[in-house]
Order: sequence, then structure tokens, then C-alpha cells
Amino acid sequence: MTKNLPANVIAVGNPARILREITDSDRLYWEEKENEYYEK
Repeated sequence: MTKNLPANVIAVGNPARILREITDSDRLYWEEKENEYYEK
């Protein structure tokens, strides 16, 4: 990477490029997955 990325974005590639912002539904999805993982 040759520059800083803003917070709350998904970046891909080399060099990195911003794909999209992280949404509230993204956060909720991964919080649920984390809870499922720890319940096992």
C-alpha cells in the first residue's frame, strides 16, 4: 500500500483500491457470525 485508507471501507488489490464502504448490515452480519462461532 502506498497511501492511507479511510476508516470503514473494504479495499482490494495491489495497489489497494476502495471497493465500498462497510454498512450497518455488514457489521450486524459479522457480529452474528462471531456469536455463532463462540457458541460452538
